[in-house]
Formats: sequence, structure tokens, C-alpha cells
Amino acid sequence: MAIVTPKQIIIFLIIAFTTGGAAIFLYYYGLKRISASVASICELAFPLTAVVLEYFVHGNILSPVQWMGAAVLLISILKVSGIKVFNLNAES
Repeated sequence: MAIVTPKQIIIFLIIAFTTGGAAIFLYYYGLKRISASVASICELAFPLTAVVLEYFVHGNILSPVQWMGAAVLLISILKVSGIKVFNLNAES
């Protein structure tokens, strides 16, 4: 049976309040100043920037499935932001 020690509880609380807690505070503080749609775009951009940095920093090339995921993220960001890249209507 595992027992959580007081030292482990203190370490957990330090991690919770210095990383997760600060991030959540900044997120909700930012929502007071920007719209939810902008926050959604930024949230979608986070994993995409992680993918790009992984390539440039570590030189790791994505697998085909990861490329598809990155494309879906990019398309989602463009759709949410309202940016029109391709005109899919033949009526113009």
C-alpha cells in the first residue's frame, strides 16, 4: 500500500501553484481582455507551434499521420479565424 508523505504533498502543491495554477490564472485573466474566438485560435495554434518547433529544434520529421494532423489544425485555425485562403464557391 502506497502512502503519500508530507514531503510529496508539498512538492505536489509547489508544482500545482507554480506551473498549472499560474497558467490557468493567465488564461482566465487573458479572457477578460480578448474574445473567446481569439483564445480558441491561440489554443489551436499551441500544438501546431509545438510541431514546428520539434522540426526546427530537434530536426524530427513528422510521419504522414502527423502531417495530416498538422494540416487539420492549420485548417481549423483558418476556419475559426475567418481567414479565407481558398475560394471553394464556384459562383464567383
